[in-house]
Amino acid sequence: FAIDCSLDGLKQEHDYIRGVDGSFEKTTKLIYKLSYLKKKYPNFKNLSVNTVLMNKNYKNMPEFIEFVKSLPVDDHTFDIIRGDYKQIVGPPSINQIKRFNKIKYKTRKYYNKKKPFLKRIFNNLKDKEFIRVQERAFEKKKWPFNCTASVTDFVIESDGAARICELQPKIGSLLKNTPEELI
Repeated sequence: FAIDCSLDGLKQEHDYIRGVDGSFEKTTKLIYKLSYLKKKYPNFKNLSVNTVLMNKNYKNMPEFIEFVKSLPVDDHTFDIIRGDYKQIVGPPSINQIKRFNKIKYKTRKYYNKKKPFLKRIFNNLKDKEFIRVQERAFEKKKWPFNCTASVTDFVIESDGAARICELQPKIGSLLKNTPEELI
């Protein structure tokens, strides 16, 4: 199995974006604890950080990416925020996305170089194509793929709430339900 931990910037920025003081420190501590468990359990295959790019964290991404490289993670992935939350945070402009995608591709190559040769080549090509499709989608305002929420994703929020996607209603809580009840 794999676990993606959400980090959206350095301490102050991440806590502001997530709306929870101390969230950054809790998440980085969790990453170190999960790293220990990954060594202990062979079926724990991938520990990564996922970052949501938005207009509030775009400018500090190079410094933040270097920080994430210092963490014991296998990968660093990126999404672009969907929607415009109360007009406080929203997506960067298409020009900012295009500039960031150059940094993103270099970051993806950094993590891909740890993989076997053929997987590295495949991932580099896949990442480049995804960036191209994503830029086109943002220009046209339409995503060319079907949603895979509930097939590939499961979101656990800091309060234990569970969702099939961050845009969907809660389906339960890990504090009140067993994982089997949520599936």
